[in-house]
Amino acid sequence: INLYHEKYTHSILLFICIFFQFLPLKLYGVIDIPILVLLFVTLLYSQKRLPAFNVKYSISILVLFALLSYSLIVLLVSDSPSYFESLRIFRALISSILLYLLFYIVRFDFYKIATILISVILIHAVLIVLELLFPSVGEIMKNIVGFNKVLVENRAFGLVGSYDAAGVFLIIGIILSNALYRLKSKPQYIGVMLLFWMSGFATGRTFMIIGSMFTIFYIWQYFVKGRLTFSKMYLVLFFSIIGYLILNYAFPLLINAFLFSFYEEGLVSNTDFDNTGYYVGTVSVLLGQVILPGSLAEIIFGTGSRLVASDIGYFKIIYSFGLIGLMFYMVYIYSTYFFIKNKITLFDKKTIVFPLLLLFFIYNFKQQIFLSRGFHEIYLIIIL
Repeated sequence: INLYHEKYTHSILLFICIFFQFLPLKLYGVIDIPILVLLFVTLLYSQKRLPAFNVKYSISILVLFALLSYSLIVLLVSDSPSYFESLRIFRALISSILLYLLFYIVRFDFYKIATILISVILIHAVLIVLELLFPSVGEIMKNIVGFNKVLVENRAFGLVGSYDAAGVFLIIGIILSNALYRLKSKPQYIGVMLLFWMSGFATGRTFMIIGSMFTIFYIWQYFVKGRLTFSKMYLVLFFSIIGYLILNYAFPLLINAFLFSFYEEGLVSNTDFDNTGYYVGTVSVLLGQVILPGSLAEIIFGTGSRLVASDIGYFKIIYSFGLIGLMFYMVYIYSTYFFIKNKITLFDKKTIVFPLLLLFFIYNFKQQIFLSRGFHEIYLIIIL
């Protein structure tokens, strides 16, 4: 009985940790509540077992610390320093340390982590649907998560603070659902994947393209690879039922979201919302956001200022901390790969870790994903 209660407690605390990583909440507008939750849970578990030093993971921590130190040096010599990016790195450093300590003290089951992540993303997807159907839900969530963009018809953000971020988390859910379906062959994971895909249409064109590519690729694999089996025939029936429900109930919403994304959004963004921080995100707009510092020295070392005229994550990093700063980001990601080398199976790498890294590298062209709140923590929770 005690063992059962202990596992139940582990699951609840893990759910709380993961759930709060989705919410961009701050105490008094400064103190990061997700970090406080990690600190509380880590201290709670550390009463039973003290963490030990791990050389492999310390490399990742040292890289982050070196990046933070370098960013502060750039800020000291900058004519117009902006501490936003350095604070982002500092928060990532603290969350990395706390997550390492927590996952060393308690060895959570990898597939339990994936299941809880899917559960939280499912809540996120259901909220997106509710925000579409009932605009008052969007108003309530806007106040809770501090959503500071314009609320637009046929758009929803779920648990997080931006439309694009909402789409990224849904794709993470699609990746995890595919992995668990391939592991357990339970069709409910495909149903969840399709829900993530359909709800993602309300987050914008970026998801419509990238999210659809992931979903279609996975579904294509289910049917094309291997011989015809009873499970595949069962999937055909399952997709037929899902298709019927989509055509009868969800199709009108999907069409409205699609038309808004590829026609009306451009009109709206070019008229009323130019000064609100609400971006169209088309290829032409992104090409217009290719902004680099004015001198070769600044391109190499950075300006210390924050680039607000562009959404592209790579150029934001280069503008603030130069190519050297971007190199630190790449080395950090590379170092996390070495840490997970002996912790995750080849199957997990191929179906979860590599697609996640690919997703982050792609989305970083749309917004700054690397070390961003939520994405960084969820990635570490998966690989630790």
